[in-house]
Amino acid sequence: MYSDGLTEAMDAAGEEYGPGRLASFSGGAGPGPRNVVKAIVPYVHRFHGSDGFGDDPTIMVARRLQAWE
Repeated sequence: MYSDGLTEAMDAAGEEYGPGRLASFSGGAGPGPRNVVKAIVPYVHRFHGSDGFGDDPTIMVARRLQAWE
């Protein structure tokens, strides 16, 4: 799950990061939710070109521990 603050981060040309880029992200994150977040946030920062965001970026990654029967 994520907030629009993450996908609406804009680059210098005014293009938004967008949900498509987020969905296709494969930045070599290690296993586990924490590693996914640690990989995505710097990637969006590089796209944005700044250390700050104009909005409140929020991302939550979950891991399923056991299958339901």
